[in-house]
Amino acid sequence: MFWLGIAWGMVIVLAFCSLNHYRRNPGYGSWRKAGLVISSLFFIANIGLLFCAPYVINDMGLPFSKLMPLFIGTFTGGGVSYLVAKFIYKSVDLSEEKKTPETLTCLNCNEDVIPTKNKTNYCLHNLLALSTSLIWGIIWFFAVAKNQMTWKCPSCGHINQTNNEVEKKPTNETIKPDESPIQGLAAFKAGDYYLAFEKLQSCDTSNDPEVCFVLSELYQMDGYEWYNEKRALEFMRSSAERGQTEAIFNLGKLYLSGNGLDQNDQIGWRWLSRAALQGHTESQLWIANSYAKGWITKRNPRMAYTLALVASKKQHSEEASKLLESLERELKPEEVNQAKQKANEWQPKPPQDYRDREAQYA
Repeated sequence: MFWLGIAWGMVIVLAFCSLNHYRRNPGYGSWRKAGLVISSLFFIANIGLLFCAPYVINDMGLPFSKLMPLFIGTFTGGGVSYLVAKFIYKSVDLSEEKKTPETLTCLNCNEDVIPTKNKTNYCLHNLLALSTSLIWGIIWFFAVAKNQMTWKCPSCGHINQTNNEVEKKPTNETIKPDESPIQGLAAFKAGDYYLAFEKLQSCDTSNDPEVCFVLSELYQMDGYEWYNEKRALEFMRSSAERGQTEAIFNLGKLYLSGNGLDQNDQIGWRWLSRAALQGHTESQLWIANSYAKGWITKRNPRMAYTLALVASKKQHSEEASKLLESLERELKPEEVNQAKQKANEWQPKPPQDYRDREAQYA
């Protein structure tokens, strides 16, 4: 009775392990369903026999004490079998995964990854086949013969199924860049606005402030069928927030004039000062006048003189000359010298990303 119980316990536990194995590993395809059905039926049948055995033996007239070796053997065999199965599962996880040199595409996260490939554990499958009286061993033989293997995505952990070979993607594959933005910008500079709009309207503008700026200019062109003030403003703001200097200047002027936007001197001045710091001459002259006359901001003649001098060096204008003459009469000689030294040392800032800073003002 004891040894019969050990054998019975091993069968029950291994049937459960078989059921759990094919439930957790979907990579066997259609064979997995057969494995689940066989394992489930065999496990349920054995559990049923285990519970029915005492009543059957009692009907046969045997004392209940005769059943104790059977139950002790069942739990002993089941426990040992469970520990052996756990050890085999751990050996699979630790020793039977290898990296393949090619890149495959995961169907779950849609990323190109170097997969983790799982080899067949013949020892485990033989034990599972024995647990189902070799019935599952026949189906497993055909599954191995068809080479239905799986690989695991190291990024998301998804088990991907592959029949024989999956289409491979070389890791050094070069993707041809989209030339539409280059062609569209060149067409705009050449004055071919129809071609420019055709090339740029479908471009990805998320990281290209120059394309956003040109699209804002195109959408402002009255007389063309694509004229759209709302779209023009959207692309202008997107370009300005990503640091395109001309777009920053245009957006500042719109806030000052209230043309298409709620008029706001403070926001307009903020955008024009950013354009001035990035080297936009017209913005520098406007901010210089603002400091000289106390528009919007506090009056600061020396700062006005510095900015006017920086603007005049880049592009001579009569307005800048008149402003410099007016400020020189007001400033002391040492203040003029300090302003000239600061203007000589001044360097424009590179384009900035203003999205986070604008979010703070919202």
